[in-house]
Amino acid sequence: MPDDKIKLDETDLKILEILKGDSRASLEEISRKVNISKSTVHYRIKRMIDKGIIEKFSTKLNYKALGYDIFALSCVKAKYHQHSMEDIAKKIKQVEGVESVFVILGEMDFLITIRARNKDELKGIVEKIISFPEIDHSSTYLVISEV
Repeated sequence: MPDDKIKLDETDLKILEILKGDSRASLEEISRKVNISKSTVHYRIKRMIDKGIIEKFSTKLNYKALGYDIFALSCVKAKYHQHSMEDIAKKIKQVEGVESVFVILGEMDFLITIRARNKDELKGIVEKIISFPEIDHSSTYLVISEV
């Protein structure tokens, strides 16, 4: 079976590092920073997109500027043998305020990131999640700083 993994060289890794920092960086800016032509940068980025290394270009939001002063992590334990973990994760993800849901191994089954405007809104989000019949219990932690 052939190895479909793309081999990344130092230039590819530099391009990825630039795009991780600013997904809107222009071809000209990238070419200047890695000292190769714009057409070569374009080819390398397209190749990494085609091979699935770059899945999407996204925007990082400033949640505080949008009024979301609360960032919390919630670890959730599911009741087993009733529903698939993926189905439960999708249901949790639909709750307004839930930013992301990770299915994890260990004592808990899900790690959820939550954005809320205030403590009351956070309380409502957590109560909504633990009201699901598939959920056993949860522990929620307020993030005080992000490095």
